[in-house]
Amino acid sequence: CRYRCRIVIVSGCDKVIVHGLTGKQATFWSALMRQYGTNVVGGVNPNKAGTIHDGMPVFASAADEPVCMAHSPAMNFALGSSLRPA
Repeated sequence: CRYRCRIVIVSGCDKVIVHGLTGKQATFWSALMRQYGTNVVGGVNPNKAGTIHDGMPVFASAADEPVCMAHSPAMNFALGSSLRPA
């Protein structure tokens, strides 16, 4: 694989936030994840904090995201949408 690919297995009860949620790729993949039943609860974009994108809240940083990180940080995931060549 030319890109550094990581597979993350997420159960239906895990809460996921997506970095760069308002971007083209993150919007596409987060919608697909939601169709498959992933509990995507919001996203991160420091330039668009406080807005709603595709029905989900956008936060300035993952630390500002109370719904996902407040209860059990070890059980939640933050996913980035960029691919970097290896």
